[in-house]
Amino acid sequence: FRKPFIRHTSPKPIISPTRVNAANLFAVSAVRVNAAKLFAGNPQQALKDKGVIDSGCSRHMTGNMSYLSDFEELNGGYVAFGGNLKCGKITGKGKIKTGKLDFDDVYFVKELKFNLFSVSQMCDKKNNVLFTDTECLVLSSDFKLPDASQVLRRVPRENNMYNVNLKNIIPSVDLTCLFCKGNIR
Repeated sequence: FRKPFIRHTSPKPIISPTRVNAANLFAVSAVRVNAAKLFAGNPQQALKDKGVIDSGCSRHMTGNMSYLSDFEELNGGYVAFGGNLKCGKITGKGKIKTGKLDFDDVYFVKELKFNLFSVSQMCDKKNNVLFTDTECLVLSSDFKLPDASQVLRRVPRENNMYNVNLKNIIPSVDLTCLFCKGNIR
């Protein structure tokens, strides 16, 4: 059951970035496996009416305008996905309402075949996002870890991404660097 959308044009100009990066959708292996089970050979069809929670996507995006309420037209530049620099044009934005968790500022990109939800944008709303081996949990801002000692790694957010610093990695074995100069007589 979908509500009919009502198009509202924004009277004020909206300034938005000219380019938004989105990760390659098929880097999420669990989604690919589930899609293959549902529609053999056609994972795009399996994901048509689903939203992928994507930690590599900097903004919420959809290619289906019927999901959006409070739609505003805008000239938001282009979005890059799948390795191409100009894959789709951002022509509007709106909200996707799901009940307990609503997604604001969802870009409309007609060329996009999937619905992508940005982890960093959810965290901007003070939600916590937890990935396990079987599911992703979007938690309220009231959620607190019962024991801070359970945190194995903290990864800071930079430019809407969570990057692990590999400069200070600990080698698994002792590293020995040997230099030898030999002469054959």
